[in-house]
Amino acid sequence: MNLFFSSRSTTTPQTTQTTPATNTRRKQTSNTDQSSPPTPVTPKRGRRSIKSTTPTEQSPEEQISTNDRPVRIALSSHLNFDQNHLDTLRKLGFEIMDESCQVDALVVDRIRRTKKFFMCLARGAHILSPTWIETMIKENRYIPYEKYYLEDTNAETRYGFQLRESVRLAKQHPIFENYKIFCTKDTSPPYDDLKDIIEAAGGKFIEKINLNKPGKDLVCIVAQAHKTEYEDLCKKGVPIVSEEFALSGISKQKLDFEAFSLFQNVATTVKPTGSK
Repeated sequence: MNLFFSSRSTTTPQTTQTTPATNTRRKQTSNTDQSSPPTPVTPKRGRRSIKSTTPTEQSPEEQISTNDRPVRIALSSHLNFDQNHLDTLRKLGFEIMDESCQVDALVVDRIRRTKKFFMCLARGAHILSPTWIETMIKENRYIPYEKYYLEDTNAETRYGFQLRESVRLAKQHPIFENYKIFCTKDTSPPYDDLKDIIEAAGGKFIEKINLNKPGKDLVCIVAQAHKTEYEDLCKKGVPIVSEEFALSGISKQKLDFEAFSLFQNVATTVKPTGSK
């Protein structure tokens, strides 16, 4: 506002009959003109400098790049990045990791039902297109990720979920938190992979069940070949579900006990305490 008033006073010095408010402004301007030039200039520069660094003044991309920059990234094994590409990424400040449970972002060409994909999604890691990496390598600089989220509408429609929304929900709350998960052998995905996926989603993986007191937080993931062995446990109210219960639950960030129950004609009277 001071600059505005100063400009008006210099262009209309002949004004003599004005309102009191205008006269006041002219007096203030004349006082300013009598002082040394550096005095009014220095604080104005200071105010502009402080204001420009205030977070509310930053563009969305600037805020993303400083406050939410992925540092640890995993690359899908289906991508063809050579050692020179990886070296460039490291120079830009990225850490390339194989441990899916530790990364901030997964770069993948499409939605793939792999251990790495499910673990990253379960943790709420950003799922990004390879174009993000390619653009940064080409321009040799960091580029905010927001415009490079993976888009795979065919897979989203097929499996009934929205990738961005699932990532958002996974960040808020691990889908298997407060659950104890027992899993039989002969599952698909394999037992060890399923264990890693469920633990990435916050679940506690157990290897033995107390048949007398199974607990209200227990869920049993059972391979079809072992289904009959768990019918009695189902009658006690313990959910006996297929492997797809876990994979679909992580994808949709919603657990559907009924849809994936191996005993559709047996009512599950007890729901786990962590049920959403």
